Amino acid sequence: MKRFLPVVVLLLQLLTVQPVFSTASADQIKVDAGVTSVVVYPDRALVTRTADLKLGEGEHVVLFGNLPSNIDTNSIRTKGEGEAHVRIFSTESRRVILERPREEMLKELESEIESVRDNIAAADARQGNLKAEGELVRSIGVYAGEQFSKEFITRQPRPEDWNAMVEFQRGNLSRITEQMRQTEIQKREMNRTIEALLRKLEELRGQSARESQEVRVTISAAAPGKFRLLLSCVVYGAGWYPGYDVRADTQKAEVELTYLGNIRQNTGEDWKDVEISLSTAQPAIGAKMPEMQPWHLRPRPPIAYKTEGFEARPLAREMLVPAAAAPAEMPFAQVVQLGTSVQFKIPARMDIPSDNAFHRASILTENLPAKLSYTSTPKLSQYAYLTAKLINTTGAQWLAGNVSVFVDGDFIGISSVKPVAPNEEIDLGMGIDEGIKIKREELARKEDETRILGKKKESRFKDKITIENHKSRAVELLLIDQIPVSQHEDIEVSDVKFSEKPAERDQDKGIIKWNLSLAAGEKKEIIIEFVVTHPLDMIVSSM
Repeated sequence: MKRFLPVVVLLLQLLTVQPVFSTASADQIKVDAGVTSVVVYPDRALVTRTADLKLGEGEHVVLFGNLPSNIDTNSIRTKGEGEAHVRIFSTESRRVILERPREEMLKELESEIESVRDNIAAADARQGNLKAEGELVRSIGVYAGEQFSKEFITRQPRPEDWNAMVEFQRGNLSRITEQMRQTEIQKREMNRTIEALLRKLEELRGQSARESQEVRVTISAAAPGKFRLLLSCVVYGAGWYPGYDVRADTQKAEVELTYLGNIRQNTGEDWKDVEISLSTAQPAIGAKMPEMQPWHLRPRPPIAYKTEGFEARPLAREMLVPAAAAPAEMPFAQVVQLGTSVQFKIPARMDIPSDNAFHRASILTENLPAKLSYTSTPKLSQYAYLTAKLINTTGAQWLAGNVSVFVDGDFIGISSVKPVAPNEEIDLGMGIDEGIKIKREELARKEDETRILGKKKESRFKDKITIENHKSRAVELLLIDQIPVSQHEDIEVSDVKFSEKPAERDQDKGIIKWNLSLAAGEKKEIIIEFVVTHPLDMIVSSM
């Protein structure tokens, strides 16, 4: 008996011990915590909301209600600060059904639709009566006309009787026509009303239950006092992409660059007067580095062919023997690695409604010295293209994006920029400048088929490129042209001449470049000559 006594005492103690914190007895605090700050990623956003609390001593459950239904519940984080010494014990989330389509609303709409349909039917009936009345008035007129015709034979009819009959018919027909017109207008308005009601009824019937998320945070205060509780979570349906405004001043040789963030969100709640930060991080890629898969080499199965005449063609795709399976390509291969992520905190607080429209935020604006030069490839385009050589001295990483280009106040067009690191140099295309005129002409193309014992065909080429600087200042121009390159031992390109020695000549590609300096109003001409020789019986492509 004595042996079992300690066990009984222990059981009684366990049954009488109360838990230190009980959610059932905890004070529940419902907060309407709006969004105070947002970090926007390219494909989502980290939203933080703030609740200012006055806590008494003991345990409390803080309810954050009416949160968007598309939050990532695994990303929920809480923290806080204040007078009260507070411990955060747990965070729980649950889905809440806000409302369902109400039967009384459906019945009310159906009753309203039925009432409008009854009014349309009454209008149809009224039009039918007016039509019958009009036919009666016309028949009375016909009858009266016949009677007057008979009276002309027996006696002279009185004019006042004739006028009375005419006025009777005219007045009644005018009244009936007007009433028919007014009734038709009423029917048209009622048909529009019923169409709107039917659309509303269809939308209401198709609505599913509206949902939201609720987060319960259990905390305990060791002493009464004020406490600020912050709740953060990732929400989908938001993102941003970079853009740039570049305004070049050719007289000052500088560029004003404005770095922009285009933000959109469709999370289900408006962001009002919030702090916005734009992050270059890519959460979609994940934190774990992909693992290398084995690279297997196997013999390729033969491809089936069918013969049509003298030409062999591969069979249709569905008839080919499938090749050996290869490892699937990882999505990370399509992502440009920019190193560590950067956040751009927008200096001014912003309003971003949940409308999925893009809202522009200015990240920074800075004037950068630019080396302005021109490039032209007149064989492809007879324009001079302005290029600005810049160095990224803003201290911020430039992400890939579109650039709106302005030169001397005029909008030129849309260009693009690749990722640019701080202190990196970049050549930025600024569009064409029609102040520099360029023309390429074919001066001569002579053929002599009897040269070299009549076995060869010779083609002589002579081209002229004319460059005119109509601007009020000197310009630098990189001129690019080409001569053909032989890809066959029997084709020879010879006797190449230039009226001005090029700065660079690529023998393999045939690309020729001149670095030209043109004073204001200056004109230059460059002559290019060469000879192409090949056998008479050979047809040379691209001639």
